[in-house]
Amino acid sequence: MGKVYKVRNTIWDRIDVLKVLLPDLAEDPGLADCFIREIELPASLNHPNRAGLRAEFRLENQLLVVMEFVEGTTLGERSKAGVKIGEHLGVFRQGRQIK
Repeated sequence: MGKVYKVRNTIWDRIDVLKVLLPDLAEDPGLADCFIREIELPASLNHPNRAGLRAEFRLENQLLVVMEFVEGTTLGERSKAGVKIGEHLGVFRQGRQIK
């Protein structure tokens, strides 16, 4: 649905993440709405186990979001390394304890 890039924010001199909804998908209102919901969720949450939202915007026909870059491994990488599904669920449960 989109591409994710690790980028250098030259204004704040930090590494961020830029997620771009692919241009051919941006014209599909359903996919664009899904992408916007994905942006709104982290914007509404503040928790040490979640990446912070930096900015969201449209550039011509593209939807973009800039988020905090968090060093670590992906769930896919952890699964390949033998981490069991129950351990992944523990991580997700931590995210649900947001008040």
